[in-house]
Amino acid sequence: TELFGWMMKEESNTERSVYTTMLVCNLSSVEKHRVEILSAGGLHCLENIAANVDDIHLQRVILLTLYNISACDDSRAMIAQSSLMQFIGVACRSRDLLCQRCAIMTLSNIASSDETRNVATRGGGLQAAIICLEGYDTPLQRFGLACLANMSNDEQTQSQIVVHGGLHSIVNLSREGDVETRECALLCLSNLCANDTVHSSLVDQDVLSVLVGACKDHQSITALFALANLTSGDKFIHDLDADEGMVLALIDLVRSSDNKHK
Repeated sequence: TELFGWMMKEESNTERSVYTTMLVCNLSSVEKHRVEILSAGGLHCLENIAANVDDIHLQRVILLTLYNISACDDSRAMIAQSSLMQFIGVACRSRDLLCQRCAIMTLSNIASSDETRNVATRGGGLQAAIICLEGYDTPLQRFGLACLANMSNDEQTQSQIVVHGGLHSIVNLSREGDVETRECALLCLSNLCANDTVHSSLVDQDVLSVLVGACKDHQSITALFALANLTSGDKFIHDLDADEGMVLALIDLVRSSDNKHK
């Protein structure tokens, strides 16, 4: 509580605010301290500081603290109901890369809970996550994909990802990203494949060959699960029948020594 008092002192001392918030940030990286910070009114303190912050270093520390705190289940509804959502949303589009990363990671945590997923998605949250895929920073792309994977655990959001142009970037990263990035992209595709209403869009993006290729190249279980969702429709079964290479790739996986792949 005394630390929060130092953080919110009225007289201008940005350096003190930065260092004091850094201390709270470090404490929030430990699970047991997150609850203590919440109980002592830490979110309210961060909300007050965030409302008037101009210093980029202080913005970064606030966002990293929010990311740490948002790993606590009890915090997400509290964050979602506060003005901090606006602060996070603006930071997702910041010109400062570290602010962007911390903001989208926080948004991803909020989107991971059923109770707060819709709050994270609306008000520009979905578009902010999609924008993260369009840059050249690999960690930011990966965080954006993780956020979209959480958001897309909802049927309406699955359609909105397609409407807002996110599918094209997801498919590109599932082909061209590093292994970890491709796997995050495949998680998004797996969720989208469960929605019959977007199957025509998946056809247009040649998602079937992307998934079979992922199964063949690095035996991705996520890609296999996505294929199971996708091939529930007659259209995709017909495509598989017409492509001997895809069928042979699946047969090889059935013969795999890995029971999960079978």
